[in-house]
Amino acid sequence: MRAHGVTKFPDQVTGGKFPGSEELGVSSAVYQTASNACEHLLPSDDRPIQASPALLNQVLRFARCVRSHGFPTWPDPTPTPSGPRPYTFNLLGVHGFDPRSPQVDAALNTCQRITHLGETGPPPFGLERR
Repeated sequence: MRAHGVTKFPDQVTGGKFPGSEELGVSSAVYQTASNACEHLLPSDDRPIQASPALLNQVLRFARCVRSHGFPTWPDPTPTPSGPRPYTFNLLGVHGFDPRSPQVDAALNTCQRITHLGETGPPPFGLERR
């Protein structure tokens, strides 16, 4: 997007929504032209997101950290076939703790800081807490 005239386009998009032309200080024509030129780079529903080996290593370190902070049954990340987050931690069927407890929240916050996961925005994973 930046190479096509949208110089203020962010490195990361939070909340799964791209900023609009007004937010980025460009005309809608420039924004649309850049969007059209870059559309092929977006993952489609039938093409898995390709997460970097560095991100996989980071989310694996995060899982190990949570396990070491009192939750030995915390799962490793699961690749996500589509969507804005390339990995999730699926807690469905995991026993031994309440995923909504303050203790889990404390471990998640601690491990997020330790592993630097999500420093520039929301963490790149989701927690299935149903």
